[in-house]
Amino acid sequence: MSQTMKNAKALLSSYGRSVIAAVLAVYMTGNTSPSDLGKAGIAALLPPLLRWATPSDKAFGRGHNPSESSNSKLETVHRELRRSRSWPSAGDG
Repeated sequence: MSQTMKNAKALLSSYGRSVIAAVLAVYMTGNTSPSDLGKAGIAALLPPLLRWATPSDKAFGRGHNPSESSNSKLETVHRELRRSRSWPSAGDG
């Protein structure tokens, strides 16, 4: 699966969670009107859209490059593990 597809899937999952929470909140007030439940689902678009519109958002921001962040996170973990000597470096036996 391509990185773009993984990112799109994560964004859609985030939207799905927002929809469930918004529709459930409206339903729990006793309002079962399909129109109002639909409006709650549309309103649930706001949180993922705000995250996408924020360039500094590390998960979904417009300026986010998933491949760069994944590599840099992995490199950071390796560096920290080598520093603590819990992770053998290439030269260690």
